[in-house]
Amino acid sequence: MLPNRVNSIMSNRSSHVLQFLPEGTLRCPGLVLVGGFALASFIAPDLLAAAPAGNELVTDGTESSSWVLVVLFGVTAILLSGVIIGGLVLWRIKQDDINHMMSFCIKFLIDTQDEAERREAAKALGGARDPGALLVLVDVINDDQAEESVREAALAALQEMGLKYRKYRKTIDDLIAATQAQDHQMVIDILTSEFEGESKKYVQTPYVIGREFMRLGNYGDAREWLHVAEYRNRKTPTYGYQIKALVDVCNEHLFVEGDRLFKARFYHDAKAQYAEASHNLGDEDKKRFASYLRESCVYSKLNDYIGADQALLQALQHHHETDMALTLNKLIQKVLDKSKDPTVSEQELEQLETEIDEYVSGIMKRLTLSEH
Repeated sequence: MLPNRVNSIMSNRSSHVLQFLPEGTLRCPGLVLVGGFALASFIAPDLLAAAPAGNELVTDGTESSSWVLVVLFGVTAILLSGVIIGGLVLWRIKQDDINHMMSFCIKFLIDTQDEAERREAAKALGGARDPGALLVLVDVINDDQAEESVREAALAALQEMGLKYRKYRKTIDDLIAATQAQDHQMVIDILTSEFEGESKKYVQTPYVIGREFMRLGNYGDAREWLHVAEYRNRKTPTYGYQIKALVDVCNEHLFVEGDRLFKARFYHDAKAQYAEASHNLGDEDKKRFASYLRESCVYSKLNDYIGADQALLQALQHHHETDMALTLNKLIQKVLDKSKDPTVSEQELEQLETEIDEYVSGIMKRLTLSEH
């Protein structure tokens, strides 16, 4: 089980130091420091007072006693220094172990598919005092696809954290209230105000905010936050495939919404939706969704053949459904040429526009069907 793995990691790293230090040092390294300063303050003056002044005549016995006191003082100082340094070293090792354990549990909770291990990882994070652990637990609680036992363990862990983590006690209480009310917008507001800022660059914050926007059906804002998470994840690797998978889901929803608007003949809205869906999209993803060809189709429906022609040039340059794009390009060029020819009748132009309209409808039908 997961706790055994965590305990093994921590015990192996610190056991070699424990044998050289007094019992109880691990729990309270601060007491070692306080004790050291106290001894240095109270014992040292007494030892120095016992030594005679340098200009006084002393017997051989007194001189020997003074040297013994000086030696004892030096030995005491060395021992105290050793204990203090040892306590600080052990304290540092303990902090490293805690950080390793926390990172281990976060990665385990994110990556593993085993329900029991995810549950144990969530429980282990209850003792952490770290915003990253806090954010991961919030995400698990709100994840409808997570097992109920894992969500319950995450909630219990967050409640435990709220009792120990004084800095974020009120924030945790507010987040628990928001998650239990399924108020995703409130969760977003809390996370943005508490965990975003110039000095706060947690990778978990934009990831969890992006997930919350997805739960609200706001895939545009969700994708923007996930891109921030993607950038931060390069510096602090926490998530593997999860960010890209969520960005792909957002992209698909944005284009599907554009297709829905197109089908409903809300062409101006569809054009704006396709523009949003294509924003900051890489060439491969644009090719996957044939974004330029879609834009050309919606321009054609609006009888903006110049805009359609420019979008088609991009579609052909980036190899978006080349066969369909070439055919539509020929039709668009024909209508642009004939519209400048005064000898072409209005009826002939209308017939050509009808042909374009029907062909565009066929393209969009094929593109929409190819996604479902």
